[in-house]
Amino acid sequence: MKNMTYIALYAILISIVLVAKVMGDEDPCHVNFPSGNWVDLNQLKQATYFKATSGGSGGLTYYVNICTPAKYSCDGKEYPSSVDVGFNCLAASSNNVADISTEVIGEKDDIPSLYLNYKGGAKDGSMHTLSTQIKITCDPNPDAKDAFSFVSDTDVSSTERQFSFALTSHNACYAPSGCGGFFGCVMGVGGIIIILLIVGIIAYIVIGIIVQVVRVKKYGATLESPLEYIPNWNFWKVLPGLFKDGVLLVVDGIKALVNKIKKGKGGSSESYDSV
Repeated sequence: MKNMTYIALYAILISIVLVAKVMGDEDPCHVNFPSGNWVDLNQLKQATYFKATSGGSGGLTYYVNICTPAKYSCDGKEYPSSVDVGFNCLAASSNNVADISTEVIGEKDDIPSLYLNYKGGAKDGSMHTLSTQIKITCDPNPDAKDAFSFVSDTDVSSTERQFSFALTSHNACYAPSGCGGFFGCVMGVGGIIIILLIVGIIAYIVIGIIVQVVRVKKYGATLESPLEYIPNWNFWKVLPGLFKDGVLLVVDGIKALVNKIKKGKGGSSESYDSV
């Protein structure tokens, strides 16, 4: 019974971690607008990249892609945004999803526009961290070609240098309505999992109580407390204690490790005595 209890506890903890991980992996390139419409920036991905120059004989060349690395090697790696300075290549973004963000500008005349931001690039000669901002606007003409252009190269702060671009495309217009309705378009995978988890918990409790009621009436079983109608009540009532024991086990393990480091070889195991 005790082993099964620990297995159930670990299963619950793992489920919580997995749900948190899925919610953290929401697609940053799925952009919702106040009107309830949405734009899928993944439709703007290029097989290679968008290319632009800052003009002039000494101008820089930029290689940018949308929500995926550009197929351009920058010091042996590929990034969503990079700049070729002639004698070297610098990343103007990182490959970390956490460094991608969007900002809705507006929906004037049902034409959505937004900013796509990349952070976490390399440092330039002045030790500014490079970043990229792309203003993306819907082109309502389905036959129009994508238009990508350089806008500015600006020190937006004492530590950040930002390359700005503009992109107009029909693929930046509202996504088709057939994206799964409210659940598929607004909530995302994380929201769906949370709802299913809540529904599952409610069904577990309700069905468990019904089974207990039938059991009491049919077999004349006696319950010491009304709380015993809750399914697996003996497990749930000891769960806080099990959680406390788990926390103490981790804390004592850390203490033992710290003591061993301080004392060198032959560290004491006394810190485990309380477990």
